[in-house]
Amino acid sequence: KIADGSLLYDFGLTFIEALTGFLLGNIFGTIFGLSLWFSKRIFEISKPYIIALGSAPIFALAPLMIIWFGTGIFSKIMMATLSTLFVAMFQAYSGASDVNNDYINLLKTFKSNKFQIFRKLIVPSSVVWVISAFKMNVGFALLGAFIGEYISSNSGLGHLILVASGLFDISLVLVGVLMMVIIAL
Repeated sequence: KIADGSLLYDFGLTFIEALTGFLLGNIFGTIFGLSLWFSKRIFEISKPYIIALGSAPIFALAPLMIIWFGTGIFSKIMMATLSTLFVAMFQAYSGASDVNNDYINLLKTFKSNKFQIFRKLIVPSSVVWVISAFKMNVGFALLGAFIGEYISSNSGLGHLILVASGLFDISLVLVGVLMMVIIAL
């Protein structure tokens, strides 16, 4: 696998899928989570759906993702994105709603509008929560990409591990797992 370059190719493919899904999921999840701060009512309406979709295991959604997005790299990226989206969204909203009301009231006494409060107080105060989501989502993005490759792919570390385990090639399975750990690091 090393001599013919296929291990490096599988490593690179899984890395790109996981990284792209990580970035997309965190960016869109953070934006959506922070924007929910503007309306408590919209958050309360959408909360059960966010929790329901966020708690569904990505493995259960994989067949739908393959039907919607096909079997190419895009479906693996979407699986990694979906794996990270809800964690980023919930963490960003938690950070935004955790801001002390005394600070918000102080800015209101200075005639700050809602957008100024959001920009000057809510976003900076949420950074710790957002970075916490980044730390958690590294593993989730990698898991999403891995499951996508494991279910339907002809390349990537998930496919490598699936084929190697079917052939009882334990050393190659361990190499695949080691490569996944390197990506996570």
